[in-house]
Amino acid sequence: MNKKTLVPLYFGGISGLLSWIPVVLKWPYSDLFPGVVFALSILIFFSTALNYKISYIKQVIFLAVSIIAYEAAFRFVIYCFENNSFDSTLLIFFIAGVIGSLILSLGAKLLLGVFNFEQVSYLPILGGMLGWAFWLPGLLPGYWKYDQESNFNLLSLYLVWQTGMLIVMNKLINKNNVRI
Repeated sequence: MNKKTLVPLYFGGISGLLSWIPVVLKWPYSDLFPGVVFALSILIFFSTALNYKISYIKQVIFLAVSIIAYEAAFRFVIYCFENNSFDSTLLIFFIAGVIGSLILSLGAKLLLGVFNFEQVSYLPILGGMLGWAFWLPGLLPGYWKYDQESNFNLLSLYLVWQTGMLIVMNKLINKNNVRI
C-alpha cells in the first residue's frame, strides 16, 4: 500500500476507535462523540496531510454538520428499531449510512469545497454500503449472530465506516475546487 492510502487508513482507524470508546464506556453525551471525532479527523487530515487551509468558522460549522449527520443516522436507526419500521435491519443500516454520508458530503462540498457535485453523489451510496459493516463480526467463526447491543458490532461499524469514508474522500478530492 502506498502512503496516500495508508495515511487516511490511519486517520480513519484512529477516528473509529476514538468514536467507539466513549459509547462503550457510556460517557455523558457519548452519542455526540462519533460526529465530533470524525469531523476532527477529516479536518486534521485535510489540513495536515493535504495542506488545505480552512477558515476557523468553516471548521466549526463543519463540526456541527458532522454531529448532525451522525445524529440523523443514529436517530433513524433508533426510530426504526423502536417502531419496527422495516423488516430488514440491513436496509435500516444502509439507509442510515446514506443519510449520514449525504449530510456529511454536502457539508464537505459546501463548506470545505473539496468535492464537485458528481463526487458528492457517490458518497451516500458508499456510506450506505459501509453501514453494513455492523454485520461484519457475524462473518467470524463463533460469532454467528447480529446483536443490536454488541460493542463488537459498533466497533466494526465505526472502524469500517469512518476509515472507508475517509479513504474514498481522499481519492475523490478535487484540489482545483478548493475554496480557502
